[in-house]
Amino acid sequence: MYIEITLSKRNIFLVLVAVLMVLGIGSLGGFYTYDFLRTDVIEGVYLEDLSLSKLNRDALIQRFEEYLGPRLEEPISFEANGVVGVLTAGELGYDFDYAKMADQALRAGRTGNWFLQRAARRKILKEGLLIIPQVTIDQERLERALEPLRAKTQVPPVSARWEVLPDGYQVKLIPAQAGRTIDLDQIADLVEDLLRQAPPYSLAIPFQQMHPKLDTEEAVGLGISEVVASYRTYFSPSNTSRVKNIRLAAQSINNKILLPGEVLSFNRLTGPRLPESGYEEAPIIVNGELVPGVGGGVCQVSTTLYNAAVLANLTILERNKHSLPSAYVGLGRDATVFYDYLDLKIHNETVRPVLIKSIIGHNYLDVKILGKWVYDWRIQIEVEELETIQPVWTERYDPALKPGQRVIEKEALPGRKVRVWKKYVGPEGVVSREILSTDTYQPINGVVRVGSLPKN
Repeated sequence: MYIEITLSKRNIFLVLVAVLMVLGIGSLGGFYTYDFLRTDVIEGVYLEDLSLSKLNRDALIQRFEEYLGPRLEEPISFEANGVVGVLTAGELGYDFDYAKMADQALRAGRTGNWFLQRAARRKILKEGLLIIPQVTIDQERLERALEPLRAKTQVPPVSARWEVLPDGYQVKLIPAQAGRTIDLDQIADLVEDLLRQAPPYSLAIPFQQMHPKLDTEEAVGLGISEVVASYRTYFSPSNTSRVKNIRLAAQSINNKILLPGEVLSFNRLTGPRLPESGYEEAPIIVNGELVPGVGGGVCQVSTTLYNAAVLANLTILERNKHSLPSAYVGLGRDATVFYDYLDLKIHNETVRPVLIKSIIGHNYLDVKILGKWVYDWRIQIEVEELETIQPVWTERYDPALKPGQRVIEKEALPGRKVRVWKKYVGPEGVVSREILSTDTYQPINGVVRVGSLPKN
């Protein structure tokens, strides 16, 4: 059985058109399907002037390394009133994230639905798309590499300070000065920007301000206007090790501000007296004997400070005497220290801040307390001798001596007991007084060698 279909010329034409449309749509769909399944970079994607189209991931990374890698070895001149250093980006800890850049290039025109992708690809093909170099940085390496430049260009800040005028009583405020140091964050950003450009590279070093610990306005607010108390002790300049120790300890307390209610610890300010801190061996008193010890001389600083603090009407919370009288200060006025065991502690119970000023001369140490005296009386220290304690002599037979001959081997010194008074003296005399301390210095027993046997 046959079915006979008769087509007119017009129907034949319509069938042919339909067939051609189906074939065209199929071909176009196949072309679009192929385009969206590609794994390389689409047309119109660039790195600067470098075309990245048709490159797959491995080829992209290789191209990036070849194009950008040399920039890491290019010298960067760091300038601050002239060139002060030359480093490469690689030395500073910079690198490029080639993998991230490859991902960006491959994602171009491939996000969103089919229609969004087509629109994005047409725009990229028409206007182009630039891949921005992705820079990474090792912050610790950057800081280490820039440390020589920082040390070379840094200007430390200077705090406001007071100078004692030649009359020894008036003071002058010296204004503070701001400092500067390199701005690491800005440098990190600027070098990153440089690497996104072609060499040569130069960079004006950006600085940030360094503020002093005590600025001028704060210093004025402290109201320090005069020397309220001063005490001086003397030393022999020939003992260079001891003088060095005195100088180091004096520097530790110099310009220390003691606010109302604040407590000063001498040991905390000076720290351990160790060779690595610069202290040297010099005579110290241990158990009634002068022996070599690291830091000998530091007690002269604590003693001088103690006397100045008492005269400034500061409260003494802790003070310890030596086992022997000191050559540089009177009985009852010494203040020995031994790190982490014996300390000198001073409490500012007044209503005003004070500042400690230590001044080293050729053969003397001055400790001055600066502030504002608000009382109508002054402080005096008086030492009352209570008792003399006689030493004991020991005879030691020496067969090398002739009978009756005596040679002193160890000199004896009497001990002393004293009471120290703090007196408040006004225009009309002593207003009141109080006991600062009662101190007993044990005698030093003597030894004499004799040329005769001791009698039974």
